[in-house]
Amino acid sequence: TPALAAKWLERNTRNRPLRDAIVQKYAVDMREGRWMVTGDAIAFDTSGAIVNGQHRLWAVFESGLTVPMLVCFDLDPKVVGVLDDHVKRKLTDTIHIARPGSTVQTKHTACSRTMMFGLEAVDRRGSLARTSRLKQMEFLDRHWPAIDFVMADCFHGRSVKSLTNSNIAAAMARAYYTQDRSRIKL
Repeated sequence: TPALAAKWLERNTRNRPLRDAIVQKYAVDMREGRWMVTGDAIAFDTSGAIVNGQHRLWAVFESGLTVPMLVCFDLDPKVVGVLDDHVKRKLTDTIHIARPGSTVQTKHTACSRTMMFGLEAVDRRGSLARTSRLKQMEFLDRHWPAIDFVMADCFHGRSVKSLTNSNIAAAMARAYYTQDRSRIKL
């Protein structure tokens, strides 16, 4: 609950700096019904200090919603040395795990991100950092016909990892909705 999150945040005595953009991203997902329980628990060490979960707790407080989460108590304080020391999943990793057999590649997600955020897509501190993978997947799904058309029919399978190519691909994908598609092809 928001009240319990506030109470537990009083124990937030030794943690990394709070990133408001992350708190807001989580709170938006909570309010929009995308938040899910994962194996990543809110964690307290043997002294009662929060060692994992301050951003999630702040998001619960900010969202004003009751959100189910796992909670772990009495961890060795040294555990902070190994928290978040794992490979972060890319959007394509998440899609391939969630949808076995998916044909989504990095070029598709680069085009989608640029459609969604424009030039901010390359700024990790910008809108991309404030938008969850689930929200990005929803956008990609909604615009898949346009994105796939550009990648398959216009770029003929070529990469769009560079800023220039992703901007061109995103503009072409947006044009898919309003222009004669034969004029969009390279």
